[in-house]
Amino acid sequence: MSCQIAFLGSPQAFAARGGAAGILPGILPAAVIAGRGGDDGTFSGAKRFSSLKEAFFAFPALEAVAISPSFSGDGEEFYDNASLALSHGKHLFAAIPPSLSSGSIGKLLALAKDAGCLFYPYLPGIASDGFREAKGILARKELGEILLAAEEGVVSGDPLFPEAGFAESLREILLPSFLRLQILFGEVLSVSALAERSGASRAEGIPRPDAVTAEIRFVSGPICTVFCRSASPEARARLLISGRNGEFSVDLSFDAGSPDNAYDDEFASIPGGDEFDQAFSGFLLALRESEPRDLLPSEALLLPDAVRYADAAVSSALSGGSRVLLPEARF
Repeated sequence: MSCQIAFLGSPQAFAARGGAAGILPGILPAAVIAGRGGDDGTFSGAKRFSSLKEAFFAFPALEAVAISPSFSGDGEEFYDNASLALSHGKHLFAAIPPSLSSGSIGKLLALAKDAGCLFYPYLPGIASDGFREAKGILARKELGEILLAAEEGVVSGDPLFPEAGFAESLREILLPSFLRLQILFGEVLSVSALAERSGASRAEGIPRPDAVTAEIRFVSGPICTVFCRSASPEARARLLISGRNGEFSVDLSFDAGSPDNAYDDEFASIPGGDEFDQAFSGFLLALRESEPRDLLPSEALLLPDAVRYADAAVSSALSGGSRVLLPEARF
């Protein structure tokens, strides 16, 4: 028996490595909801619709919905589609827009739990080979006591943050970083961030920093720093973990030029690339299991807190770097 799935956005985003959604036995792409940019293509045999409601009406047996990065849009639009899917009892895989609030994420988690649905969120770096390797090394305690961890997040362009979107740009970088660090080190005690500005980097009262350094402290773990800076397109995001028995460095980037993951030019900038495909393939495999191990994986459960911590760090950067304590590690 096939599992019918609806796709919101470009099918190409789900088709790295030859189209995993179309080759896994038991998975049937049934519907495609077009993105705002026009014709995004389709899977063979899938029908196109203008809204998720139309797809549900045409295919009452749809079991799952997948939302691509190209369709995530703003937080409100994303929440409307995601909550509609879960409230209809559909399993959900979704690229999370950085603008989504912690309250909205909490509501989606509650909907998924009440409906008994899979909810697999995607943010860059969570499903990468390097990050999985880091989790394994820490689980085996190969580095001994962890002394510190540092992550470097880079974006191309100058200045690093646009004048009118400083908070949004910083939040977009910090959210996946804080989620990764939570997964590795557990409960958070405090966060802070300091914006470093040059003499000519302020216009009309709006900060335009050359770099931002965020700090996240854990209740029973190391002090971690996240360095956000502008860089050339060739620069790579990395995570360094230092312990008493040695160090471990993880590459969190994806090389979009990899021959196994070549997109058409229109889709070359899809976040995550190969890593996105791996995360989506994991969701498809879970769909085929009669009793999936995790309806809500760890990254879904920790995501609301990661959003709160990113918001707190942005507030800290705007107020000059003051530390924000987190009572009971929660807001």
